[in-house]
Amino acid sequence: MATMPTNTAWVAVFQTLSVNGVKTLRTPPLSLGTADLPALWPELPEVALGRLLVSCVNENKTRRMFLHLAVEPLGQNTQKGNYDKVVGYMDALETALGALTIMNRIEYSIAMVADILVAKTTYWGLRVDVTGQNVF
Repeated sequence: MATMPTNTAWVAVFQTLSVNGVKTLRTPPLSLGTADLPALWPELPEVALGRLLVSCVNENKTRRMFLHLAVEPLGQNTQKGNYDKVVGYMDALETALGALTIMNRIEYSIAMVADILVAKTTYWGLRVDVTGQNVF
């Protein structure tokens, strides 16, 4: 059974997550330029302690991270073009998340959105919720 990673280690995984064709930022951006896109960044992490599942060892903690991947400003290009581009990055992100090994169990949900706001600019992109746990 893998050891529960520290919060620092959990956050670092997403600060360096390699997604094909995407620039990964260490923190939420104050602004984004065309050269920065597409850009992925971690938002605020969460830690939870659930019910005691194992009597001798506390293996019921979870780590959770929210990610954003901004692809294109909402008003730029065509809706179909932006939609198709975001779907492609959804595949690339799913591949990267599927390769994570920091915990025994990684669950995620990826949603296409058109409301990622950075410095008064709204972007097409992906909102991601990743949860890790070391209990099977």
